[in-house]
Amino acid sequence: MELESNHFQNKFNLDDLLRVFVKLKKWGRSDLYVVRDLKEWIFSQNQTLERVFQLVSKKIHHPEFVCLLGYLYNYGLGTIRDEKQAFKLYQKSAEAGYPLGQARYGYCYIDLIGTSQDKQQAFVWFKKAAEAGNIVAQINLASCYKQGRGTNVNSLKAFYWYQKAAEVGDLGSQFELSGFYSIGYGIKKNSTMAFKWCHKAALSGFHPAQYRIGGYCEDGIGVSKDIHSAIKWFRLADRCGSARQLWGYGLFRISSYYF
Repeated sequence: MELESNHFQNKFNLDDLLRVFVKLKKWGRSDLYVVRDLKEWIFSQNQTLERVFQLVSKKIHHPEFVCLLGYLYNYGLGTIRDEKQAFKLYQKSAEAGYPLGQARYGYCYIDLIGTSQDKQQAFVWFKKAAEAGNIVAQINLASCYKQGRGTNVNSLKAFYWYQKAAEVGDLGSQFELSGFYSIGYGIKKNSTMAFKWCHKAALSGFHPAQYRIGGYCEDGIGVSKDIHSAIKWFRLADRCGSARQLWGYGLFRISSYYF
């Protein structure tokens, strides 16, 4: 059994690990779930976190692995948690031009990972990563323009970057576009387009969008009034208590969309 275990350990492919990591970080998922899924995948390959950490540590001349190593330090996977070391590694990866490293480095300045808050620096690195095609950075950059974080509020640019992320399937960005179209923020008001983007997110199971679609069907916004469809969408969304609570406060109502 020990020989078999060693055989599986020796066959472990770091490139596969990197692909899994990049896939998990493609969308704006909470790191809580990314860490969980990454650990589960590592264990499924008969590896220990400590061994994976050691292997990744040997790839310090590759910016993509430097970013991954930063993530391991960031969350104490196979090593003692060290946010300052994570920050340094994200910086090294970012300065080498790796988009995911740039996105993580920018995020450090927002979430105070190994450094103090600096919204201007966060904006700079989100922009670099977004322009290189990183979806999470595009979402964060859109948020910066929408809220005026590290830059001036710019509804047109916020719309542009949310649209980029929405077009490749980000549900939160599709939901954001719906809000932009519904009140004419950064784009000409268009109830049909508001319904279209919200519907796409709702069909993919995004609970806040399901609640909003219920409201659209109930009020006849971008679609004919249909109370039966409204009830269907409300019931689907009701599976998520947090969405119900937010709807109750009016955060997802078209008339009180918060920017």
